[in-house]
Amino acid sequence: MKAAARLVAVLAAAFAAATVSAQPTQPPPIASVRSPSSPVPTPPYVNAETRALYAAHCGKDATAPNIPGVPEGARIGFAADPGQPARLIVCIEPFGAGLPLPITTIDSALAFMAYKPFAPYWPAAEARWGNDMGVLRDEVRRTPIADALAGYPYAELMSKRSAVAQATAGVALVAGDYDQAQTVLQAELDRLAALNVAMKGRADVGFEMSLLIGRLGNIAGKRDGPSAGADLIADLMARYQVAAEYRPNVDMNHAAMLAEAGRTAEALVIMRPMARGFGLDPNDPERYEISGSMREVGWIMACALTREIGPEAAAPYAALVTSSEARPVDPYLNWTKSTVDIRLRMHKCLDDPKGFVAAMQTNEPPTLSLAWLEFQEHGPRTLIGHKNLAGLAAEAAATGITSEYRQLPDSYAPALRAWLPPRSSE
Repeated sequence: MKAAARLVAVLAAAFAAATVSAQPTQPPPIASVRSPSSPVPTPPYVNAETRALYAAHCGKDATAPNIPGVPEGARIGFAADPGQPARLIVCIEPFGAGLPLPITTIDSALAFMAYKPFAPYWPAAEARWGNDMGVLRDEVRRTPIADALAGYPYAELMSKRSAVAQATAGVALVAGDYDQAQTVLQAELDRLAALNVAMKGRADVGFEMSLLIGRLGNIAGKRDGPSAGADLIADLMARYQVAAEYRPNVDMNHAAMLAEAGRTAEALVIMRPMARGFGLDPNDPERYEISGSMREVGWIMACALTREIGPEAAAPYAALVTSSEARPVDPYLNWTKSTVDIRLRMHKCLDDPKGFVAAMQTNEPPTLSLAWLEFQEHGPRTLIGHKNLAGLAAEAAATGITSEYRQLPDSYAPALRAWLPPRSSE
């Protein structure tokens, strides 16, 4: 079963690290318990801890912002208790319970500090995290490895040692420690390659190696632009042997960054045979659809074909993205990327700020999604994919979609860039 799961995960895994719409676990439905017309049993989430949170943080200072996903009028408190992550507290009035939603990532904290309805809590949050996110950055660096492993969706599909390396690098990347992440990932790649040589190519490490190469390429793409990321992947694939069944994982990353860099003819050289080989040609009525991967093929092909041939040739592939369900379910994975994330990346690749903003309007991400940070003028830093797209902030302001988000003060500029220096060019 593990081997089968690895094969199904190959295409979906290529884009795992770039998700936009991750959010805290939503509380139980509130509307059904706010004004019961008949006696309602006490729900299991009402306990001594949630009652204490309600008593401490759901007083007169708790606000009632109109937040998508939270019933109208529900009040929200904020907790910045020592020794705990900062938390939003959803106040469940009928039962006197406060449900905590931790804010543990720097990007979620930045979105919190930009979201105007949370303005009453900004002073407490700034005192908790620092006015440059420096305090939270240090907390992220101290993330227990067990927690990091629990948050890595492919840990169960690989050896413990490789999973620990990926989780360790993930923590470093969230904290903006790119050199450390690269060192950890490169060391693990070298170890697996040596093991494979020692076992004369019989070591079952292709899945792990493909993810390592893809992630190293993605780091280069974030630091130096998509062209640099694509070139690094090509170099690593020339130096390290990855089993053929796992190459699509790396090839998808490679083609994606080539397309974002405007090297669309090169991207099509990779993507056309892949689309045919996996039965992903949208013109083939008998194609076999691998859950979620159709959308990844769709946006890369749509971007590349638009530039090389024209919108008509690209339309069937763009439709694979725009017509997909919000988040496909994969029987082998506990997580797949949301379709809006993929659609936003496609519009960035197409140099289409109007399409990007329209996709946000149609499929509005959660309040604390890092997608909202794309409209911050400090930077440049790309959060969705690897391409910077000029004109996003102005287009969003013109439509009013960002009316509830402010531009963050200068002190947050390094954190908005994830402590990367501004790019000199793409």
